[in-house]
Amino acid sequence: DHAEVTALRNDTNSGPGITFNRAWQAGAGQFVVRLDADDILTPGCLARAVAVMEAFPEVGLVYGRVQHFEGDTPPAPVEAPAHAVVWSGHDWAYRAIQDDRNLISTPEAMLRRSVMERHGAWKPELVHSQDFEMWLRAATFSDVGYVAGPAQALKRYHVTSLGQSEGSVGTRPFVEHLAAYDSWYRDVADQFPAADRYYSLGRRGLAQRAVRHALHSYRRGVADHEAVTTLGTMASELAPDLPRLATLSRYARATQRFGPRAVRMSPPALWGSACERLRLAGVQAGLERDGY
Repeated sequence: DHAEVTALRNDTNSGPGITFNRAWQAGAGQFVVRLDADDILTPGCLARAVAVMEAFPEVGLVYGRVQHFEGDTPPAPVEAPAHAVVWSGHDWAYRAIQDDRNLISTPEAMLRRSVMERHGAWKPELVHSQDFEMWLRAATFSDVGYVAGPAQALKRYHVTSLGQSEGSVGTRPFVEHLAAYDSWYRDVADQFPAADRYYSLGRRGLAQRAVRHALHSYRRGVADHEAVTTLGTMASELAPDLPRLATLSRYARATQRFGPRAVRMSPPALWGSACERLRLAGVQAGLERDGY
């Protein structure tokens, strides 16, 4: 019924990266959005993102507020007056990598086709961090816009995805982020004067997040010895002077000696867990307000 829509079919399951590259390269529009099976765009989201692109020609990436949900019934999208927040791409990337935070869930993001044509497509070899690397690459060569106010997309959240259920420790997301930094750095090192500084900052931010995640697992009494050891080793290799490595070692020794339940109920763990919850609440509030 829609002559402007073309359906492409893979003969075999090629994975999301190859499939998405095939799809956007077959199109002809100025702007590109990746929409996976569990993603829903909200009414007006494309028009709002395009308006930012048209108002700010230097912007190559626009994203907005996303609502996560579980189950089969998506929530009603948040409605609010929309306004644009525009970042220098380098400033946006700096703030993202200093905490090693992927600020974009994916469906709420719109890329300018010309940025992808000039600076490269999705990287299928980065199985679980290809989106993060794409955002960094776009921000290296263009500015970044954020649609503040209404929800731009809904994304179904799977509790077990990537081993990231609350309190659990999965090492794969950290390994994948390190691969994303390495890949990004190889691509931009000779084009971006601050590449060395940003690369070092990202690796340190990754180390900090790995330690914070491992500590949280100890405080909740769900630490897996092999996983937290891997995260600690990774963090010490990326940032050997990180102060919280000593704290992580203390939690490891205490858990081994007294058991996970005793550590979970200890005053330092209870206080640390409360502080982490407050930090995460602040992070979420800032993300919904201005994209960071």
